[in-house]
Amino acid sequence: MTVTSVDTSPDLRSARVYVSVLGDEDERDATLAALRGSHGLLQSRIATEMRIKYTPTLSFVYDDGPE
Repeated sequence: MTVTSVDTSPDLRSARVYVSVLGDEDERDATLAALRGSHGLLQSRIATEMRIKYTPTLSFVYDDGPE
């Protein structure tokens, strides 16, 4: 999995994370499901590293551009 891009809202309350996955459609779906399932953990890790008032809510989107 590779993070290809991140788009944030102007107020930094949400972030759309674009990822590409090497493999077939089943592997892509499994990777996106794992990312969505662990978004809380990832968000808390970001909160410990960044010094901003609000931590962005993460959403993961498959980026088919690299294909």
